[in-house]
Amino acid sequence: MFEYKTIVHMHDVDAAGVIFFSNVLKLAHDCYEAFLTSKGLSIQKILTQKKYVIPIVHGEVNLLKPLVLSMQLSIGIKKIEISKHSFSLTYQFIEVDSKQLLSECKTTHVTIDKKTGKKIELPQEIVKTLT
Repeated sequence: MFEYKTIVHMHDVDAAGVIFFSNVLKLAHDCYEAFLTSKGLSIQKILTQKKYVIPIVHGEVNLLKPLVLSMQLSIGIKKIEISKHSFSLTYQFIEVDSKQLLSECKTTHVTIDKKTGKKIELPQEIVKTLT
């Protein structure tokens, strides 16, 4: 569906050189931002020009194998689930050299009206971007 390539950086790992689990979500978010940008919709545009925001309200990470310093990764958005007010993205982290599945993670985003702080239906531009 969508693929984002990166490496595991020094700031992503602990003293043992293995990624700190919450940084998997950070890398997934980098992939999400690149995905939106590739579709012509940036986070910056949403934050400054739209009447809504789409924060992450749930995140989960399954580490299957260690992600280590300088490892080349392909992060793919493999599944998109859309409902009335929210959407979820499922990511797979693959080591480029070995093609091994290292981690899977999922984020759930809800559309919130900036003025009221209440959830609203997903705007059509978001639905179009995701499909």
